[in-house]
Amino acid sequence: IPEHAIYNSTSNIAIQNSDVGISFGLNKVFAFRQIEVYSVYNGSFRYTRDTMPPSPNPTVSHSPSISFMPTELTPTSRPTDSMPAQSLMNITATFDGGYTIGGAMFDMIAKQKVSIYSMDIISSYVGQSSIEIYIRRQTYVGVDTDATSWVKIASFALVVNGFSEATRIPDNSFDAIIMSAGDIVSFYITSTGGHLQMTRFSDSVTGTVHESTNELIMHVGIGKTYPFLGHEKGIVWNGRIFYDIIPTPVPSSSPITKGLTPIPTLSPRTQPTNAPVNIEATTKMPTKLPTYSINFCGETRTDATAPCNRPCPHGLDSECSSNEKCFINVQPNECEGLTDMPSFSPSEASAVKFTPPPSNSNNFCGETRTDATARCDKPCHNGLDSECASNEKCFINVQPNECKAQTKVPTKMPSKELTKAPIIQSNNFCGKTRTDATTPCDRACPNGINSECASNE
Repeated sequence: IPEHAIYNSTSNIAIQNSDVGISFGLNKVFAFRQIEVYSVYNGSFRYTRDTMPPSPNPTVSHSPSISFMPTELTPTSRPTDSMPAQSLMNITATFDGGYTIGGAMFDMIAKQKVSIYSMDIISSYVGQSSIEIYIRRQTYVGVDTDATSWVKIASFALVVNGFSEATRIPDNSFDAIIMSAGDIVSFYITSTGGHLQMTRFSDSVTGTVHESTNELIMHVGIGKTYPFLGHEKGIVWNGRIFYDIIPTPVPSSSPITKGLTPIPTLSPRTQPTNAPVNIEATTKMPTKLPTYSINFCGETRTDATAPCNRPCPHGLDSECSSNEKCFINVQPNECEGLTDMPSFSPSEASAVKFTPPPSNSNNFCGETRTDATARCDKPCHNGLDSECASNEKCFINVQPNECKAQTKVPTKMPSKELTKAPIIQSNNFCGKTRTDATTPCDRACPNGINSECASNE
């Protein structure tokens, strides 16, 4: 539309083309004061034509400088302010205004999974405004004056359009807010200048539904004075919140059923497993002391200790099958199938699965492996260097015959007197410090848990 025109007293049309015309109007002083007739708007309108046949008598344009070719635009990641709000998914509160205050708190409830990414706000005046947006993933009720209960997600300066004119906040002002069905998120939208447009209802409607779509519900909230002062009931924020629907995957109509394997498979282990023990064979002579781990895999501790045959030497769940976890510091008396008091003569019965050594760890600290096995008296149960002194590291899977302080080799014939069963000591002790715990190692915590110690240890 051309930027100037000559008054036509018969038609009152200032200017027209084949599609539209602009009439003479009234000059106004903000907001709605002072009238001067026959004023002409100076400016231009851009528009698009609906599909229709061309006019048989086209009107020549008065301004040949205006181009009717579309302007080439670059797509944006999000709809821009120039796009009509009605074309985007949104929940719109009233624009009625009538009340000005610093900000409003209100609850939003999701009916299905959505992603809130932007909003329009309305101010009571034209000019620059400082806006802050806070959220809380629960209702605002009871915490509207407690700033520590809120998370600020946006703070920006914005030139607002004034009364009843929505202004889109800058793109990417805040990270998308994800809400699942049934979630409650309370919003606090405020201005440091105290001039956001609101609408006031009776106090009794506070907390009731103000607006609803198929995806979201907006409640009547309260008015606030910046930053977290005041409490005026029955306040409805004026504006619009934009969101996308996050689709829920549709279950397959024909689920795929995988056949069972003939033999259950096992997850790979980080350490090679020992060769299986033939429990049917018996020996006439005492056998060498087997390797013993104090950490075993199982779905529960009871499962792990029956019969303590799936070790996890480093105490890590990753050393077990996917449906199991590692239980540490298993004591020998928890394992099923241990031997009774040694008999005078070797038993002809089937050998039990294992007999644990006096120490309940086969990982020891030292500056070198030789140093670690010189006494085998500084265990690192979980196989971690952090369990040792700063100048030492943990050597794992130390075999009994490596320890210099091991027991003597069993005699070929049984001794005439009964040998006492080894006393299984705990390598975990309570204390205020490590020095206190090791002097004199008399307050054991067998499972390595602080709750087994006194409150100050």
